[in-house]
Amino acid sequence: MRLNPSPKIDSLIFWGRDMTFSYTPLALAIMTMGAQSAIANDQDLETVVVTGGKIERNLQQTTSGVSVLDDQMLESNNTYNLNDALVLTPNASNNGRGGFSIRGINAEGGPTSDTSTADTAGVVMDGAYFDADILEMGIGLWDINNLEVYKGPQSTSQGKNALAGTIVVKTNDPVFYHEGSVRLGFGSDNTQISSIMLNRALSDQWALRIAADRVYTDGQIENEFTGDDDEAHDEHINGRIKLLYQPSSRFSALLTVGQDKSDQGDDRACGANNSREGVFNCDEFKAFRDVDGQLTNRFNYQTLKLQAELAPQWQLTSVTSNSWRDRSERQDADNMAPSNSGYTGANNLGIRDESEEDKSLNQELRLSFDSEQLRSSFGYYYSQSEEKRGYDFLLANPLDTYLPGFYQATSAAPFPPYANGVSDTVLETQYTDRGTVREATNHALFAELDYYLTPDTTLLLGARLERETNKNSADVSAVNVNQDNMIALGARANPLFSAIKAGADAGDPASQAQWALISSYMALGGVNPDDLQADSLNKVLNVLAAAGNNTSEKENINNVFLPKLGIRHQFTDDLSAGYVLSRGYRSGGVSLNPINPQMSTVEYDPEFVTNHELSLRSQWLNKQLTANANIYYMKWKDQQVQVIGSNIYDRYITNAGSSTLKGLELDINYRANNGFSVFANAGLAKTRYDDFVTGNADYSGNRFQYAPEKTAAAGVGYDEGIGYRAFVTQTYTGDVYLDNDNRNQLPAYSLTNLRVGYAATDWKVEAYVNNLFDRRAKTYAYDYSAYTPAPSFVLYGDYVHWVPARSAGVVAQYDF
Repeated sequence: MRLNPSPKIDSLIFWGRDMTFSYTPLALAIMTMGAQSAIANDQDLETVVVTGGKIERNLQQTTSGVSVLDDQMLESNNTYNLNDALVLTPNASNNGRGGFSIRGINAEGGPTSDTSTADTAGVVMDGAYFDADILEMGIGLWDINNLEVYKGPQSTSQGKNALAGTIVVKTNDPVFYHEGSVRLGFGSDNTQISSIMLNRALSDQWALRIAADRVYTDGQIENEFTGDDDEAHDEHINGRIKLLYQPSSRFSALLTVGQDKSDQGDDRACGANNSREGVFNCDEFKAFRDVDGQLTNRFNYQTLKLQAELAPQWQLTSVTSNSWRDRSERQDADNMAPSNSGYTGANNLGIRDESEEDKSLNQELRLSFDSEQLRSSFGYYYSQSEEKRGYDFLLANPLDTYLPGFYQATSAAPFPPYANGVSDTVLETQYTDRGTVREATNHALFAELDYYLTPDTTLLLGARLERETNKNSADVSAVNVNQDNMIALGARANPLFSAIKAGADAGDPASQAQWALISSYMALGGVNPDDLQADSLNKVLNVLAAAGNNTSEKENINNVFLPKLGIRHQFTDDLSAGYVLSRGYRSGGVSLNPINPQMSTVEYDPEFVTNHELSLRSQWLNKQLTANANIYYMKWKDQQVQVIGSNIYDRYITNAGSSTLKGLELDINYRANNGFSVFANAGLAKTRYDDFVTGNADYSGNRFQYAPEKTAAAGVGYDEGIGYRAFVTQTYTGDVYLDNDNRNQLPAYSLTNLRVGYAATDWKVEAYVNNLFDRRAKTYAYDYSAYTPAPSFVLYGDYVHWVPARSAGVVAQYDF
């Protein structure tokens, strides 16, 4: 069961007026009926076992912040991919661009996501590891067992890329009996759903399970330039084969082979700067661009899990996984049509091509011991990965971006108009990345122990010793491609340069500051400021364009120790509390910077988080009601930040930041007899930079970007197995900042989803409505003018990512 946001009406309040949930009459009726049912009957919640750690535990015995979503909860919220599932857990959210955050930390790199080479969180699916950006393609959730969202550092268990948390997806394993399911659905925006699952017991030792799923929609963006109403189309296809061999209760071998494919259009709305006359504003599901966007993702993975009982208390586990992902994207580079651009060379800006290829091989050997006084797991982990990126596009920027005041000064009298108009004041740079590669090899020894000091008190110990070798290389070229225009402009620019130099010589502070910048570029371009020629400006611009060149290569090695210490006490069979102190990290790497010869390849160290966490686990009303909570306090040291050197192109990463994070998570689940259930959760995530200074910017005291401080979800449902069923869910996502300087903010929003239907013994038919109240909300927004020195013409269009508008459909499923 899940929850999505909606309009604010007086009712249940979690965090005050800003976080109010509204419930429909249907929801209120269901809640009343559920409460009445609970008085007459008892029904325990099923025992939930979490598998993401090195030791499998009952959810009520965990101390980590973890939320578990089963297939029923996912289905009741009309959730068909992993991206949509995150909003059902406290302190987890997606950022509208295929990424996600956990406890306010951006999974694709925290506050330096645009520069870092490592993620802060990842996804583990059936034992195969994937980077955080895999959510961009929307991993399908057909035939899954459960979804575990771990919040807070998981580095002791998972190693690298787990500073913020880990998402663990467990699909259903083969069983030794015959079963199958077929699902078909259709809905608004040409939504099509088709799924199949087939399980067969091949013998008393072999079982096979096959699952396949396709979800398609035209999307809701209309391109009014091309006339396409499927601009944001999205097709996701996934298939999976699992083969189980279990000759006895003491040995099993499980082979999983999976493949996912997604083809998506461009879901950016707005299409052009909304300040220009005749251009559609960003408050509609419309675009206005001349290039059809296309994003294609393919990934394959294979895992082999072997389990052998060596003795009554000893078990050996081996997990081998291999994965491969290929991504290609074609996008409208300026997000506009030429007719709406203020730049006469806009026809040349059309296409941006990107490509990515990721490979990963992982091996884990784990020896487990289980007795009345000690549960433990020791092992060795090895991984080898390669990430390769490439792109090809034309970037245009006003010369004001590089030479402040240039356009205003050269367009004023006595300078005559330019033959090509304003295009003469644009630097066009062709960027080509033939392959930026990051290779990593990882070796780790790990241990995790639960030692029972008394029958009610458990000592929790963990440690990981990890060695990672990173090799970074780049092959990027950047070339100034509008040289003829610039040579023609040079004759008119030289008097300006001479005038600025004269003002600087006369002691004018403004002229001195401007001349210091211009002369530094002239020096790089080999230009004599006392002997300016027609091509002098072009030489300077060639240097500016070449700032994007990068053919560096560097290797570094990180050795880290990651301890964990905690204690858990069982007050009663249904009440326990715990405390854990753990250390999380993100691996170091190499920052490639070709502009500064002294800083061309800069190694940066790992960054570390120290996490203090209190946990409470409780069950009430004869185990019908579960209420769990976690409170955490995190100190982030040696934070990887981007430093600006002698000019805006002289950039590199170093360890120079620190932050404090604190918050809490609350999860409540209630299941009464006769199929009535209620759930509610809430999260509070406070993030603040203690020290973050880069160039002239000081972000100290600011919140993280893409980090909602408040999240919540709640839902109520009725499902007795056979007969009518209904589910209402609602989610809340707090306001977020889009940048580290906390200037551009998106407001909070809530959504409501509804699902009703009828189920028989072997079939069910359900109708659904997403965003029941048609709430308009943005998950991301880009304002060209907010990030660019105000030019006298528009080069790039604004855009936003919308929460999908209200949609409805019908889904039918037959089980056999």
